[in-house]
Amino acid sequence: MAELKPRATPAFKKPAIKRQELHFYPGARQLIWLVNDEVKVKAEAWGGESPIPGFTYSVMPPRQTTPGKYVIHSYAPYRTKTWIWSTIAWGTRISVSFDKGEEKVFYETGQLSQPWKPVEGITKAQIESNHLALYGTYKVPETWVFNDFGAMSVRYFKDLNNNKKLDKGETLSGEMIHTTPGDEARTARSMEVSLQSSHGCIHVKPNDRDRFYRAGAFTKGNDFIIHGYAEPVPEKYL
Repeated sequence: MAELKPRATPAFKKPAIKRQELHFYPGARQLIWLVNDEVKVKAEAWGGESPIPGFTYSVMPPRQTTPGKYVIHSYAPYRTKTWIWSTIAWGTRISVSFDKGEEKVFYETGQLSQPWKPVEGITKAQIESNHLALYGTYKVPETWVFNDFGAMSVRYFKDLNNNKKLDKGETLSGEMIHTTPGDEARTARSMEVSLQSSHGCIHVKPNDRDRFYRAGAFTKGNDFIIHGYAEPVPEKYL
């Protein structure tokens, strides 16, 4: 009878580490998602532009998108007091009600103490007119669709200690990846979207934003490299 030999234990192979990077080439207006140096998603994207000499800007002058290496922090609706239409997050429920005998638009706060608050600084007529300009109907919609940063924004930061976390002494960039209410409306109406320069952020089309998100490009902790305006896209990524 032949001697039975012990079965060899297969060698354990560690899964290959994926190198994942998001790259923006502002001069070429290209946003590229790479996995192990292979292009997974690529799309048109527009950064900021230099201010016009001698021109007075009402809120803030534009600037070129700042080059550097960053880390993705979040993917969520954005609010800011800097722009009046952006004080309310995209998708927030709104409704019309009377307040002191005047018809006003209220928005849902999510707070138990005051579930609904009146929209400040913007009248019902202005909201209806803005909706007419964007969607073709003069009305107050069920949700807020006027935020200047679109439905979702990608925030990022300079990771000074390379631990992929936003620590004390590190701050979120004031620049971000986002869409615009006009492009959101044109997409919803199946119309052509033509990107324009931003005030320093990175503009993308809504459908492209969704493609990058589904591919994992906006996952927290991913590396994000913004190249210089004079830097071309390498031929292997074209």
